[in-house]
Amino acid sequence: MNIVISCSVLKKEVMSIIRGKDDTMAVFLPASLHKTPLFLSREIKRIIDNNEVGKKILLYGSCCFLRSYKKVTPVPGVSDCFDLLLGITKRREIQEKEPGTYLLSAGWIQQDGTPFEKFLSQGGGFSIKDYKSLVYSNYKRLLYVKSLEDDNEFRERAMASAEAFGWIYEEVNAQMDILRGLLC
Repeated sequence: MNIVISCSVLKKEVMSIIRGKDDTMAVFLPASLHKTPLFLSREIKRIIDNNEVGKKILLYGSCCFLRSYKKVTPVPGVSDCFDLLLGITKRREIQEKEPGTYLLSAGWIQQDGTPFEKFLSQGGGFSIKDYKSLVYSNYKRLLYVKSLEDDNEFRERAMASAEAFGWIYEEVNAQMDILRGLLC
């Protein structure tokens, strides 16, 4: 049995690719583990060590410290899930065009909310202008990465966040070639 270990941000995309593959199972870890990379790495290591049979496919980038763990082969050049959704070259082109680009996808919004929603949940104490300058001062553009049949709700939430922070809003379609190559 092959095992895919992925952030829950990519659940919809991963499941669309492995659906019907009897030889592959997926384990999705909470996106909140990105904030504690050592705990993320320990949890991934535990899953790998408890599943000795088959191929282990680790869909994490530099957010995971297990890139050199002998039981798993990391995806070369992948720094995060947006590299997996867009492709490494496309992601670099996007960042070079506008370094102050905040990337969002339906999976990220579902797991972690939007920048504006984070502002609203912080409980006051800051004006939106102060919050933006403290937390998101380098961003000028929000790029929503569309994949599969994105729910309009997530797109609208991304647009509202860009508007609230005075960012340019743009969309791009996910390529998912790396994910397909790893999982097919």
